[in-house]
Amino acid sequence: MTLQIKRSVHVFVKVDASFKKSYVLFINKLIDELKDRIISLNTSLKKQPADQNYAAYVVAKRNESIFQIEQLNQQVERLKACKNGDRFRLSVIDGTSTLAEGDSILSAISPVMVEVVDQKIQRIVS
Repeated sequence: MTLQIKRSVHVFVKVDASFKKSYVLFINKLIDELKDRIISLNTSLKKQPADQNYAAYVVAKRNESIFQIEQLNQQVERLKACKNGDRFRLSVIDGTSTLAEGDSILSAISPVMVEVVDQKIQRIVS
């Protein structure tokens, strides 16, 4: 008997100057989009009648966007601290895995790690 389970997949990238440049540009684009969203939410908040539920919803979305910007800025700072050749955790995503009778229990509870070099998957460690 086999079983499909959900597992975390940690994606690591080997840092080089090209990756740093492209990733920082990508993050800055995301930050700009979030800033535009905050402006839109602020404008919406000013134009809507005094509905407390709507105002609370908009404020919560605005705060969520501000938090996301802070997280992205922290990610950029962590990347800037890396030297060429260092491993940088790019993301943690959800994945699935198949378990079968006789498999190691550690394979069920440990995360999967994916290592990327030059934008290509170099190694998958389960």
